[in-house]
Amino acid sequence: MEGGLNRVRSIALSQFYRQPPEGPTDLWGASRAHGAAAVRAALKMPCPDTVFYNINFPAVDPDAVKGTTVCPQGIRAEATFAVTNYQAANKREFNFLSHQTANQSAPDGSDARNLIDGWVTITPLRPQLTATDLMDEARLVLAAEA
Repeated sequence: MEGGLNRVRSIALSQFYRQPPEGPTDLWGASRAHGAAAVRAALKMPCPDTVFYNINFPAVDPDAVKGTTVCPQGIRAEATFAVTNYQAANKREFNFLSHQTANQSAPDGSDARNLIDGWVTITPLRPQLTATDLMDEARLVLAAEA
């Protein structure tokens, strides 16, 4: 996202996560097998203004990947998250966010749903997250508080 803000061609890589038995024993297998091709494809895609691409890899075995698709982000209606603490072999501590609803509430055709079905997804994004439709109302609230 920072690259996009600075108009530098940028690609974010994301990994969908599922624990066995639903997920693969090697979480990174699909990304290792299909990552280079997905990045090469994204590098050929248009990159105007502040656009950056998010490539997301499914939690399936490499041979179960159905292909690569371009799709929108999936807004999950019922998503809940859990934080999982993890200690690496070098004793460094990490926190992972995990979806508790496995993306089932995301719309058909979205990245979240396509990941469940075994697709590598590529989504063009822009870093402008400002809710411009709320700016005037937010300013009124702030002025009333002063």
